Amino acid sequence: MALQGGNQIRKYLAQCRVRNAAEDVDTHVPPTSEEVEELIVYLREHGINPAIVGSTALLKHLGDDIDIGKDFRPTADLDIFVNKPPPKQLPEGWHRDPEAVGLISWISPSGGYVDFLQGGHEYPGGRKNPSSVSIDTSISEFPVADVASVFKLKLNSERQKDLLDLVALARRTGVPPSSALGKLNAQQRENLQMISQWVQYKPSGNYGE
Repeated sequence: MALQGGNQIRKYLAQCRVRNAAEDVDTHVPPTSEEVEELIVYLREHGINPAIVGSTALLKHLGDDIDIGKDFRPTADLDIFVNKPPPKQLPEGWHRDPEAVGLISWISPSGGYVDFLQGGHEYPGGRKNPSSVSIDTSISEFPVADVASVFKLKLNSERQKDLLDLVALARRTGVPPSSALGKLNAQQRENLQMISQWVQYKPSGNYGE
């Protein structure tokens, strides 16, 4: 039986840590769920409104359609959207990732990686993060971005695996209306058109095909 909400996220993070370490000793792992909860509290104490995005947020919205232990691909880090830069002073036991390029990344006491996606950050080629994201209020344990926010962020990606994520999400929830997505850049519009066509002509299938 699939787990929902906070328990589902906890199980996913735990399995990512086991599977990544078993498959490749050089592969990063995400923090433990306990570390994530403590980090969320720490960020809020410093006036930051964090939101879990990326594959971890997408998993929550896929819900019962995914068997975490079988079908869903593991993530190497946890993506957290922040409305301003994270504090310069890190929580006790955490340290900065010295190899991070183009973003701020922290490493937890257990060796788990967190990447911070800052609102409004511009990438090479003109791609830009939205200024803010909305939180899904259906779970209280973790601040998870809602479907439209997850969609808009992943539409900015040039990676095939992120677009396949969105195909799976669109099959589950539908493609968010333009009113929910807001203004999109050229990369996002191109990806949205491709995903919409894929779902239209192949409305069912396995995750990550």
